[in-house]
Amino acid sequence: MATYKLRRGESQSFNYWLRARVGAQALTIVALVAGTYYLRPKQDMTADADVERRRIEKAAREKEEFEERLRGAEDAYAVEKELMRGRKGLSASVPAAPTSAGTSEESAPRPSGRSWLGWLVGKGSGADSGTSSDRK
Repeated sequence: MATYKLRRGESQSFNYWLRARVGAQALTIVALVAGTYYLRPKQDMTADADVERRRIEKAAREKEEFEERLRGAEDAYAVEKELMRGRKGLSASVPAAPTSAGTSEESAPRPSGRSWLGWLVGKGSGADSGTSSDRK
């Protein structure tokens, strides 16, 4: 209708039909929102209580897991502290303490004689640290 009124030159009627189109669009939006609100799934209180119960159980489980990891870290720290004390005590043959996997420090794979920092700057740490000219 608006196009017809525009071609005929009836500007007042044209504006009326443009406003009617905007009003119809507004009613469409209102109908969509109201329909969505009306048709949404109804929630009961048991579902909320179930969600809360699962959240509390998950938090308790996470707390137990954290405390277990914390105990393991404290045990590892104590073993490491004892090893450091033994190294400072002039004893070259300190007995190896068991690690968390149940193996001794001597049976665990050792890193190479060079540290990563030594590799970065070109110098090694230990017996195999030499310059490239020494390795011809």
